[in-house]
Amino acid sequence: MNKKIMNKNIVLYPIMLSCLILTGCNEKGVEIKDWMKEQEKSLKGKIEKIPEPQAYTPIEYSAKFNPFVLKPIISLSQLTKNRFAPDANRKKEFLEEYTLETLKMTGFFSKDKKNYAMIKAPDNKVYQVTIGNYLGQNYGVIKDINEGVIFLEERIKEEDEWKIKNTKVLLSEM
Repeated sequence: MNKKIMNKNIVLYPIMLSCLILTGCNEKGVEIKDWMKEQEKSLKGKIEKIPEPQAYTPIEYSAKFNPFVLKPIISLSQLTKNRFAPDANRKKEFLEEYTLETLKMTGFFSKDKKNYAMIKAPDNKVYQVTIGNYLGQNYGVIKDINEGVIFLEERIKEEDEWKIKNTKVLLSEM
């Protein structure tokens, strides 16, 4: 019998507790409603008028070209004229200041399976170069280095067309 009473108490306590909580909420709700009514009395709302839209005044387009007209297509002959043109954005290397005739190959060596050449410039300093470096004023890029010879690929402009010229720099005897 005690168990029946305890089971009833377990059910009744939460119901009584929730009734107490709801009673407390009801009073707070009344206070909030009263406060809102007071605040409504003190509010003086003012809605500003929307400004009149300004009239659109079109601007006349003045440019050197019409952006809506297609540009002429570059012809194939123009493309082939410049396909060997040097890279204008590439930073020039120091030995490109001198002509090939003033540069002398003074030595050759290999390190880690990579060939290097020693170049003496007109300033009497010796510089080390390898494949991919540039020499001379005709955009000459080193393509290969062997004992006693440097193979260059120069880019030369002839009659408004860029061409490739293969050149050699030989080991000079001092």
